[in-house]
Amino acid sequence: MPIADTHIHSMFSPDADRTEHNSIEAICKAAISKGIRYITITDHYDVDDVEGINSDINGIETAILVAREQFAKENLHLFFGLELAHANQYPEEEKKIREGHSFDFLFGSLHKITEKKDFFTMKYDQISDAELKSMFENYLAELLTLANFFDFDSLAHCAYPLRYFVKHKRETVIRLPDYYDAYAEIFKALIANGKSLELNTSGLRQEFGMPFPPYSLIKLYFDLGGTLLTVGSDSHAAATLGVGIDEVFEKIKQIGFRYITVYENRKPLQIKL
Repeated sequence: MPIADTHIHSMFSPDADRTEHNSIEAICKAAISKGIRYITITDHYDVDDVEGINSDINGIETAILVAREQFAKENLHLFFGLELAHANQYPEEEKKIREGHSFDFLFGSLHKITEKKDFFTMKYDQISDAELKSMFENYLAELLTLANFFDFDSLAHCAYPLRYFVKHKRETVIRLPDYYDAYAEIFKALIANGKSLELNTSGLRQEFGMPFPPYSLIKLYFDLGGTLLTVGSDSHAAATLGVGIDEVFEKIKQIGFRYITVYENRKPLQIKL
């Protein structure tokens, strides 16, 4: 059974199930029913808020404190996290949010590159192959900046654009092995700075058919000496909590991982697989 799920969006994320079926309490009950012992709520906060998807951080924190007390005897470890996106593009705003709350865990993520829209919203029929390659290369460059210069705990879904390249039938434009060197530099920066890489199972529920990033990149990270790996479902509804995690646990054990990582008070805890 899944031990931990460290990427969960509750009803506080505007793009998630906004009903009580996806409240913090409901997520905790779902975790207990599935035997998941460690869960981290990581609702969205894009520092630029250009898409209007930010979450009520104070509301999340209050709900987590209530749920911790409610489920204290259930052997459930509930952590307060945030998916903090685009820190490199708006560093002052990022610092204000990061230092304004007592987070257990922070994702560093990118859904868009500087001066572009979210990859989710792009008009792919209006983008040339050359421009698409350029945007992907800029995405990797910005991930490297995040890994080197910003304060977060795990790099989220570091192949995010590929989700939409596949959805819009443009996946053949990007040959992933051509970018292994760029990814290696990102992973070396994570390792040098004591940060984790995320293995995100949401791609298994989508047309992509693989986790983010794919296993080839997870193996590259491991071969470079990476040992800190967070695993999350990127659930946006309590029903999908933990989905795909058992499958990826078996794969990462084959790669060589013996632990996954969760965070409490922004300190890594290694959980044996």
